[in-house]
Amino acid sequence: MPVGKTFDCVEMKDRIQHDLLREFEARRFEFDTYVDFINATAKDDLEIKAWRERVRLARSAVKSQAPGIPVSRGAQRGSAGRGPGR
Repeated sequence: MPVGKTFDCVEMKDRIQHDLLREFEARRFEFDTYVDFINATAKDDLEIKAWRERVRLARSAVKSQAPGIPVSRGAQRGSAGRGPGR
């Protein structure tokens, strides 16, 4: 591990995923699928709500600076600059 790094990102991700899966298994009767569980969990999470609001505000700011230019998910994923049919 590099000097000064105090945590392992992969270990943290694995631990979070493991904890979520355990919670899903304990609450399986409440949800049809794991995706339903994740979506319901995210809907109620205050940090995720705050993040979604920041994204909404950022999109609004971009739209107001460049009216008429769509802000799509594809553009956010790096498809900007690709020609048609690519």
